[in-house]
Amino acid sequence: MKPLALLLALLLVPAAAGAGGSVFVVAAAYTPTLPPVRIQLRADYVAVPVTISTESKEAARGSDDVERALKAVTERVKQHPGLELRTGVVSLAPRESGAFLGSGSGSYGGSSARLHVLTPLKDGDVFAASRRVHQALAGLRLDGSRLSFGSAVLGVDDPEKHRAQLLGLIARAVSDTRRALGVTGGAQLDGLEAPIGVMQLNETDVVLWLGYRLRVDVKTPETSAR
Repeated sequence: MKPLALLLALLLVPAAAGAGGSVFVVAAAYTPTLPPVRIQLRADYVAVPVTISTESKEAARGSDDVERALKAVTERVKQHPGLELRTGVVSLAPRESGAFLGSGSGSYGGSSARLHVLTPLKDGDVFAASRRVHQALAGLRLDGSRLSFGSAVLGVDDPEKHRAQLLGLIARAVSDTRRALGVTGGAQLDGLEAPIGVMQLNETDVVLWLGYRLRVDVKTPETSAR
């Protein structure tokens, strides 16, 4: 087996399934332990999580409340150029009889819809971008539902377009590792088919990475000669 044969073969494989269309990915929270092989770049968006919820005990009525509120939010966002709506999970579970909000993992809240309101990160001011979202939805009257906002996060469009660059960096890192260890045996890489991870680095930048695992046959020139 030639050195890095497996990796070089994978470099010729097209991007993972699902990369054909543009996929918006919200960055995960920052951690001090950064991946050793990564790409740092400016985020495309500031995304403000918004939850639409109702406390109706009737499933059908709660579903209608959330649907009307989602339409109202969608229309309001359309009135503000530069804002974009990305929907997430919609829950229509009815409240359990006798259960109270927060009473435990077995309880249910009312119907709800979770979404993100996006605005491009043009000037690098995350706080100004977040304010634009809050101001756009301020004063929106919802019958039977309410809005709650989460903390602003960064997001990127289609991280899969950077897969080839990441694989090239991984190939270089593997080659450097083999050379530093004096390893001449075969190498096996796992995890390269996984989706690209996105992590928030600071107020404007994100880090892209692949959680690969490298396994090498520890066979030095001395042991090979025996």
